[in-house]
Amino acid sequence: MFSDIISNARVYILQMYAATVVSLVYMNVAISVAYSAVLIPALKNSADPIEITDQEEMWIVNCVSLVIPCVCVLPGYATDLFGRLWVLKMTVIAHVAGWVTIALANSGTTLIIGRVIVGLGLAFQLGPCFVYISEISSPTMRGALLIFPTLTFSLGTLLVYLEGYFASWRAVAWFSCGYGVIFISLLYTIPSSPFWLVAKQRTEDAKKALEWLNKYQPIENVQQIVQTELGKIQEEQEENRIRCKTSSKVQEFFLPTTYKPFIILTLLLIIQQFAGSYVVVMNAIIFFQEIGTKTDPYLASTYMAATRFLTTFIYVILTKKFGKRPVLMVSFLGMAISMAVSGLYTYWIRTGTTEYTWVPLVMLFLYYVFTAGVLGIPFSLAGELFPVPVRGIACNVAFGLLYFFSFIAVSSYPLLLDGLGGMDGLQYFFAMVALVGVAFTFLFVPETANKRLAEIEKYFWSHTFAIFESREDKLNEDKISKKNPKKIFIEFP
Repeated sequence: MFSDIISNARVYILQMYAATVVSLVYMNVAISVAYSAVLIPALKNSADPIEITDQEEMWIVNCVSLVIPCVCVLPGYATDLFGRLWVLKMTVIAHVAGWVTIALANSGTTLIIGRVIVGLGLAFQLGPCFVYISEISSPTMRGALLIFPTLTFSLGTLLVYLEGYFASWRAVAWFSCGYGVIFISLLYTIPSSPFWLVAKQRTEDAKKALEWLNKYQPIENVQQIVQTELGKIQEEQEENRIRCKTSSKVQEFFLPTTYKPFIILTLLLIIQQFAGSYVVVMNAIIFFQEIGTKTDPYLASTYMAATRFLTTFIYVILTKKFGKRPVLMVSFLGMAISMAVSGLYTYWIRTGTTEYTWVPLVMLFLYYVFTAGVLGIPFSLAGELFPVPVRGIACNVAFGLLYFFSFIAVSSYPLLLDGLGGMDGLQYFFAMVALVGVAFTFLFVPETANKRLAEIEKYFWSHTFAIFESREDKLNEDKISKKNPKKIFIEFP
């Protein structure tokens, strides 16, 4: 895929720029999630400590994950009503207020309040980022551009760990505030989604947006491309308007094109969380202290974040060459093997059976490499799977559920640690859940690479098991044409 991007760099440079700007805004999510891994140890050990109770510590870590699902429907409606970019721009208010509150905090309660405010801003950033990228991307670029937020997520995690090693937790909060203001300001340099503009009857603005996004196409082709794509968007929006006259958005959720991908994505996100992906990120420093390695936990966390950032680039190439399904299965399998071996050596270190204290660290390096796929691919699927009429709401609700599951997984961390007999038992648990992820992906997760959004929507009318996709395609096309003779599937973007 990188070869495609490089060879077409001039043609698609503005689409890449727009996706990069939105992805940098999404980096705020990573910074906020990873911040607790730096904050909690620093509160106890730094020169500027704040006394907090165990209950306050739990809420400091988890409140961001809890506030997002509590308000996830509102950002979905706002995204469809006011536009993807407008919603993202308005998050600067909560972003600044939250991080300033954290930086000036003098108690655990104040830290929780600041984290809650930051979480409110994140709730309005999650869905619009992926929806916007999916709607401004050409079909050949969409798969690559939807990975950009995963790259910036890894970069944001690395940035926080590095800052935590060299600076105080208050300085990290001020840095985080500054990054967000700069990134959100860049949103004023890119156009709104042509899809949303057409939906709001702003055809001229949509045309200007398409001209901007395709500015560096061969000069003789620009107007033809713009007119063709604008016409396809208008056709699709007209089809959606006709469908919305006979069904509300609530009824749309009961169509197989919505509820099937929603169930699949929800279950995939549950597996993602309980395979340890966010638990390790949000408790990285403490996690490395407890596995028995003698390496500085701050440095280890930084190395892990750098490793995942670099391997995310490799995942872009792999998903282009092999597709999302096989890459996701291999990622889950790699997580399972590396976590199981790490658990085994953690047990041997605890019982004094081995002196190879470096093995868990190496295995966790590998675990971080494989989590790049497990964290990134479900997010890119969220921007592709849902039909246009409910894309904003469905995407936000899916992300709300993600952070609800994250809250449960991270909150249960100490309980699982005690109930499973220590860190080795917890790692075995993560490994088993990752194996479930392999089977689930094989059975249910469809391949979306190099498919148009309309093709993906068409797939869910009668497909459920992904393993039967190829043999059922002909039968399903006949069934769809009989049941829905008037349904139109537009192949843009």
